[in-house]
Amino acid sequence: MTRTSYFRNGAFAALLIVLLFSASAAAAAAPDPILSWTVEDTLNVTVIESAALSPDGAWVAYTARYPVMTENRNEYVSTIRLAKVDGTTDRQLFDDGCSRMSPGWSPDGTSLAYISFETGAPNVFVARPDGTGATQVTDAGTGVLRFGWSPDGGEMAYLAFAPPSPEECRAIAGGDDPIVIGSSNMVVRLWVTDVPNDHGTVSGARLLTPENCSVRSWDWAPDGRFIAFTHSLSPDERYGYNYSVSRVDTMTGEIAPLLPGSRVAYEELGYSPDGKWIAVRAIHPLYFVDILKLPADGGEPVPVASSLDGAALLTGLRWSADSEHLYLPTSRGTGVAITELSTDGAAPRYLFSYGCIGSFGMNANRSHFAYIAEDSLVPQEVYVTPVDAFSPVQVTHCNAALPLERLGSTEVIRWNSTGGLEIEGILTLPANYTPGERYPLIVEIHGGPYCQFYRHFIGGMTWPICPAGTFSSQGYAVLRPNIRGSTGYGAEFTRANYRDWGGGDYGDAMAGVDHLVTEGVADPERLAILGQSYGGYMTAWAVTQTDRFDAAVMIDGISDLVSLDGTHDIIFDLHDNFGAYCWEDPAIYISRSPVYHVGNVTTPTLILHGENDLRVPVGQAWEFYDALWKRGVPVEMVIYPRAGHFPGEPRQQLDLFNREIAWCEEYVR
Repeated sequence: MTRTSYFRNGAFAALLIVLLFSASAAAAAAPDPILSWTVEDTLNVTVIESAALSPDGAWVAYTARYPVMTENRNEYVSTIRLAKVDGTTDRQLFDDGCSRMSPGWSPDGTSLAYISFETGAPNVFVARPDGTGATQVTDAGTGVLRFGWSPDGGEMAYLAFAPPSPEECRAIAGGDDPIVIGSSNMVVRLWVTDVPNDHGTVSGARLLTPENCSVRSWDWAPDGRFIAFTHSLSPDERYGYNYSVSRVDTMTGEIAPLLPGSRVAYEELGYSPDGKWIAVRAIHPLYFVDILKLPADGGEPVPVASSLDGAALLTGLRWSADSEHLYLPTSRGTGVAITELSTDGAAPRYLFSYGCIGSFGMNANRSHFAYIAEDSLVPQEVYVTPVDAFSPVQVTHCNAALPLERLGSTEVIRWNSTGGLEIEGILTLPANYTPGERYPLIVEIHGGPYCQFYRHFIGGMTWPICPAGTFSSQGYAVLRPNIRGSTGYGAEFTRANYRDWGGGDYGDAMAGVDHLVTEGVADPERLAILGQSYGGYMTAWAVTQTDRFDAAVMIDGISDLVSLDGTHDIIFDLHDNFGAYCWEDPAIYISRSPVYHVGNVTTPTLILHGENDLRVPVGQAWEFYDALWKRGVPVEMVIYPRAGHFPGEPRQQLDLFNREIAWCEEYVR
């Protein structure tokens, strides 16, 4: 019988229609969860960068970021949106395709300032809350980094890099431009300027800080007379943990020291509403944080909290309206908690927590918090809650239409490791997970090591190292362990890998793999490991210690601690981790460097690195690549032009994600 005669047979045609209809109905009733969540989906998740609550608490101005990839553009664009806190209104203020970010309300709520790229270098503009009447406030050729309104709304303080002098410009044009290490060519200065009047005119900006003083953060005193600021004692940022706190009189320009410098990074400060105190966030080596309150006119600092664990990378330090409490985000395991500190030394109080809390602020009378939050299967949105009672309202719905059913369930798991330590991790299951079946497992190690995995949205870009959402939709399980050395679990746990990189921390990760094999989730014959920065170090280290992994992806990773000690941009970092410089104790640097154990490697390894990475220079990638290539181990290396410690261009990020997935598909499947 021919193919045509089959379809001429009425009975067969009827049967075919029934079968097709039944299949369609079944598909409609039970949609296939394995519909792909692609890396393009990941890039297109809206990232909310900042949120500012209006003084009256009625509106939130926030920044939403999205990628633009056209023939002539390959970048992220940030837009400013305005939303009513009851969720009834949410609109974009400008639609010309130009990046604008960091909205900040005037004290009276009638104007909105923001940083715009419309004139080239980022500068501050002021507009009405509906986006009309935009006027340029600053004209910094090197661009504005941050800004802040004066208490009366008449002036604007801002940070900008020092511009090159006319002599320096002529030297550069003539090719006479040697780079003098340790010079002040990257000094960040504090300026103040008037805000435009009704006629749109402003006076010239006034420099408030000395030429060799590099400012980190600042805050206006409530009366507007003084600005307190933190600044580096050296213009060379490589020296880190070397800050002072000073105060400048905005009328006379007189500068008075408040807190002398030491091996501490004073990263953030803020005046109390009554003007009597300045709260200071002090970061010590190994990223422990002290909160101090400093008399506004000078004097001995008073400790408020000591050795807060994991708060170094979480910004936001706010006073209560009565000047008796401080609020800040702190790390707690795989989550972030908004914490209340009493200035009288009472125990901290945790007000509320979430998987991860980003931008965190308050309105003018300090009655409400505005914050950005996300969780493993909940993408970023903006929320507002009263300070005195946690009652959050979701203000934005930027990511409401995402197909979350394509992502695998995610949970926090725990297992026992060496030394009696309990280790916590985040496990994402395959989207088509069936209990009792084993799946290929991706183990991702975080950077740091003094960092941790929060419960970021697994399909998004706020932790853009491993596209966990895509791996999940393609049938992989993903484990992200908070191994010893991680923050969020107390000082002792964070210090547990001191002089022991590749020891207990490696054991913790492998114990997590064993746990998932025992639980019947992971297939022991289909394992991969990947990580970035210190996570890249752990990836390289793991493949020198075991052949259990079928694939490895090392991103911006460390292979040689000896050469790293003399080439990266935080020159005390390895000393703080190993208790010695490489020339003082070469044995430990060599014994814990993956490249010196490369003779053990058989795992196919993909190496991805930024060409302009200062934190982990690209030579680290070359050393490991060359060694594996000489030994005949399957290896591939990709260098991303213009990229630093992780690619920042959308197309490069797409390429990196796709290479990670393709490498695992080739060697793990």
